[in-house]
Amino acid sequence: MNFNANHLSKEKIRNIADDVRRKNLTIAEEIPVPVEFVIQKHGIEVRPTEKIKEEFDVEGFLSNDCKTIFIDNHYYKSVNWHHRVRFTLAHELGHFILHREFLDNIKFDSIEEWNKYITDLDTTKLSWFEWQANEFAGRFLVPKNTLIEEIEKDERNIKLAGDSYGLINEDVTGFLIEDFAIRFAKKFMVSPEVLEYRVKNEGLEGFFRIDELDLPL
Repeated sequence: MNFNANHLSKEKIRNIADDVRRKNLTIAEEIPVPVEFVIQKHGIEVRPTEKIKEEFDVEGFLSNDCKTIFIDNHYYKSVNWHHRVRFTLAHELGHFILHREFLDNIKFDSIEEWNKYITDLDTTKLSWFEWQANEFAGRFLVPKNTLIEEIEKDERNIKLAGDSYGLINEDVTGFLIEDFAIRFAKKFMVSPEVLEYRVKNEGLEGFFRIDELDLPL
């Protein structure tokens, strides 16, 4: 069967992620986003399963009938991997929302068959397929407006961090974004890497160019 998932633009995917939150949550931009609650509202079961990562090198996958997300039990039960599980769940929700029509036409009876189908795909097509689900997950878990609000509330700390290193110029921007991501990742319940990526991918670097800030100390 040919791989024919729709090629959706980044902006389209972001709008869809925002819309899913708005339709399923009382407060669309609350954090941390209750991803399992939204999944359950779509009639999908989250089912922890042994050794998915060990045997197939994936942490989760959506069932053939799109009614179950299987998640590696070790990661699911470990508090150390909670942020990673949340992203995996949001990623699979992304496949459900963005690719269900395509997935409905694929028939497989086991994870072995699904894994074989995916690994046999052209790498460019597979990368596109997975990128779309990742972009959905990132925007779903890190609402842009909420991210901006948190950055704005943290402006003084951003400036102080830059001043403390004596680097009042654009060269420190990357450091300040990384520092912010480390400090705020728990609030969003995502990894620092995901939060750092969202800041950059949403075009919010300007908030971290501290030479442009005019804050009283």
